[in-house]
Order: sequence, then C-alpha cells, then structure tokens
Amino acid sequence: MLRASYTEEERKTFQRLRYSYPDERVMRRFEIFWLHACGKFAPEIALLVRQIPPTVRGV
Repeated sequence: MLRASYTEEERKTFQRLRYSYPDERVMRRFEIFWLHACGKFAPEIALLVRQIPPTVRGV
C-alpha cells in the first residue's frame, strides 16, 4: 500500500481545520486527512468517522 507523506505543517493544518472549517462536510474530510497523516488506514478511519471504507478512500 502506498502511504502519503505529510509535513508537520500540513498535519497541524489538518488538525486545526478538522474542528474549525465552516462547512461540516469539509471538516469531515480534514478529519480523515488528519487521521491518515497519523498513520491510520481506511478501514480504521471509516470506523472512527462513521463512514464506509470506500467513502474514506474516495476522499
């Protein structure tokens, strides 16, 4: 599996925006990016954000 690499600045941005972005759907995407940047994979992220894995992979 390929893993994306994120800079520390990107991780901090994801962490900040996952609770503060004005659009709820975009906040969920930042949550998914942040969890991925923390080393989680789609099946685990899907459980955490209450989505199905294909939805998480499509973000």
